[in-house]
Amino acid sequence: MKAKAIVIWIILAFGVAVVVFNAVKGDRAPRAPLVAEGFKAPDVEVRDFSGNSWRFSAHRGDVVFINFWASWCKECREEMPSIQSLYDRMKPNPGFEMVLIIYNEDPRDAAKFMEENNYTMPLYVDPGGAAARSFGLTGVPETYIVSKEGILKKKVIGPADFSDPKAAEFIVRLLEGGEGK
Repeated sequence: MKAKAIVIWIILAFGVAVVVFNAVKGDRAPRAPLVAEGFKAPDVEVRDFSGNSWRFSAHRGDVVFINFWASWCKECREEMPSIQSLYDRMKPNPGFEMVLIIYNEDPRDAAKFMEENNYTMPLYVDPGGAAARSFGLTGVPETYIVSKEGILKKKVIGPADFSDPKAAEFIVRLLEGGEGK
């Protein structure tokens, strides 16, 4: 009986030691920084269809509209006309950049969708999904509006109506150096 109790105590002690060791060790996997409104946006790099690089840090001083999307996503397809409307309205403004990043899709399918629907927004590929991971993407569509200073001012999870005049007004205020709001 005494030997059985000792074995049980050893097993319990070992179990506690394992739990404590794992708690102290923690998860050492690298994590992306928090991407939330009011914080600095990550410096991501994506590529256009010609292979040219677009790097966020090269566009400091610009207001950047970033949208992750896919043509297989029903909500993405539904919001695309409103994004085109915003793009048409904002394109003439110096210092405005729109970046549509294809997520989890063959880029040829996305390009075909854009062409079939006469969408003219700049389209980019995210090699290996690095940009999506950097932003902590939870799904598509997801949109980020970043100020000239590189601060995330608006994070929209899910579809939105960007043809609403308030969307353009928000971006114009950012272009003018305001807080947007």
